[in-house]
Amino acid sequence: MKETLCQFGNENGLVGIFTQPDKPIDPGAPVVVLLSAGLLHRVGPFRLYISLARKLAEAGVSSLRFDLSGVGDSESSKVAASIEERTLVDIGSAYDFLLEHYGVEKFVVGGLCSGADDAFRAALHDQRVVGSFQLDGMGYRTKRFYKGLMIDHYLPRLASAEKWKRLAGRLGGHQQVELQSLSGGGDADLNRSMPSIEQATSGLAEMDRLGQKSLLIYTGGVSEYYNYSGQIFDSIPAAKQYKGVSECYLPDSDHTYMLKRDREKVLSVLCDWYKASWPLAA
Repeated sequence: MKETLCQFGNENGLVGIFTQPDKPIDPGAPVVVLLSAGLLHRVGPFRLYISLARKLAEAGVSSLRFDLSGVGDSESSKVAASIEERTLVDIGSAYDFLLEHYGVEKFVVGGLCSGADDAFRAALHDQRVVGSFQLDGMGYRTKRFYKGLMIDHYLPRLASAEKWKRLAGRLGGHQQVELQSLSGGGDADLNRSMPSIEQATSGLAEMDRLGQKSLLIYTGGVSEYYNYSGQIFDSIPAAKQYKGVSECYLPDSDHTYMLKRDREKVLSVLCDWYKASWPLAA
């Protein structure tokens, strides 16, 4: 494979790595564009993006991983707009660069966490996008989610003698007892711009209309809002009818894929999805 450092965007302020397979690029194969996860630069957590780019190259797929404005080696944006709008400008600059230098006209955009949220918006922003993937992206609680939360999270804690001892101590001190004190913590502050369920519903409908492919991967690391396979379809029933929408639930993986076995699993899922969606020329 070949990895090339590239700079693009306004005053070449954005920095990325373009990874290509040894054989010539299939002109009909979309290039994968990987989006920064929060403040992490283009390597991703535990080098996840590097591993994905190289595994894709082994399969004959090119990819670009780059730092969004103000992250890693990329300069801060001078565009007077919201961070979501600036991110879309950055992603569009990546498409333009790949078109100008490599003749690429189709793209698959994806990322982890906030990168997943950005990928969702990016897929709806530019018609050059033919697919997207979201790692621990948008998710919405359902009745079954709360049932699973009670069975798997709260009940074991209620059965704990130590928890009851603490509860008795609080009651004896006339302190207010909240459910959070029994659970060991409430819902996490996601601190990200996840699409609302209304935005997700309309967005997935638009992706279906455009014929885009979409892969939604969830891990056990986001159990505060997603805890069973198929939850996205229960929260957005219409999505069950969309042929391009796929879901994969990896309950044993953590949010950042710290373990090698978990990274290998998600990389295989992503590569298999790509090859099934856009079969490569022989």
